[in-house]
Amino acid sequence: MRKWILFFLLTMSSQAKAVNTCGNDLNVNCWECGANCIARLNEQTGLFSIEAKDENAPVGQMTGYEWDGENQRPKTPWVEKLKSIQSVSLPDSLTNIGSYAFAYTNISSINLPDSIQRIEGSAFQGADLLKEINTPPNLQSVGSWSFAGTKIDHLILGQAQTQIPRRAFAYTKLKNLEIPEGVTSINWTAFAGISTLETLVIPDSVISIDDEAFTNTNLQKLYCAASEDVCSRIALQSGKNPRIINYSKTPDGKYHIGGKTYASIDAMQKGDYIPKRIYTVEEATKLSKKTGNTFKLKYK
Repeated sequence: MRKWILFFLLTMSSQAKAVNTCGNDLNVNCWECGANCIARLNEQTGLFSIEAKDENAPVGQMTGYEWDGENQRPKTPWVEKLKSIQSVSLPDSLTNIGSYAFAYTNISSINLPDSIQRIEGSAFQGADLLKEINTPPNLQSVGSWSFAGTKIDHLILGQAQTQIPRRAFAYTKLKNLEIPEGVTSINWTAFAGISTLETLVIPDSVISIDDEAFTNTNLQKLYCAASEDVCSRIALQSGKNPRIINYSKTPDGKYHIGGKTYASIDAMQKGDYIPKRIYTVEEATKLSKKTGNTFKLKYK
């Protein structure tokens, strides 16, 4: 009997420890952030950690938040502590980053676990110190305004992403950008205002480019396998005068231009290429005959 009682008490004790709560700190440095999600902030270190309430279950989804138009700030529970958040720790069972979750914080880098599938709209918007972020292999989509105004300087999008939403990467610090195969549309101002953007690769899967998608960028080379309409729209949106180089991909995934094949974009940039067709924005502007969204261009 005593052994049974002892076993029962030990079992209950272990179960109790598995439940993670904010307790009396609910409105100070600990907040609920989802059905099985709590967030804690250590103001001494600046570490903002996402944890499971029930440690025996996955965290799953974070709550998504809205914008407070009256006060011009996000409606996150930790809004009064935004500038105290210096770094973030995320669990392996988190599946999505909620909208505005880390917007306007002072984080400079973040390591996203492989479990992340979605980054909701404005999740990192205005986190103007954020420069380094990895791309989880299971990432399916990013939302509008998700990284707008950050300092990220490189980006690898997942193959599941079929469209780039509006303003998603506007005013970042990207220099070289390759849109992955499978993306079909790039929406309004998705990459607008990136003064550092010099090289852009567009696959043939892209069939739709919204107005101002690449406005006020610094494009110097545009590697484009899409239609002449898509290529010219991007070139004419740029504030510079990029060379537009048509390419295709070989069955083994290498890049082919004219009579030469290259293993990577970097190899194309460094090596001599025989272009299948090249034209500049100036040539496109002079020779284009605009009918709706269609541009008629002369090929070299």
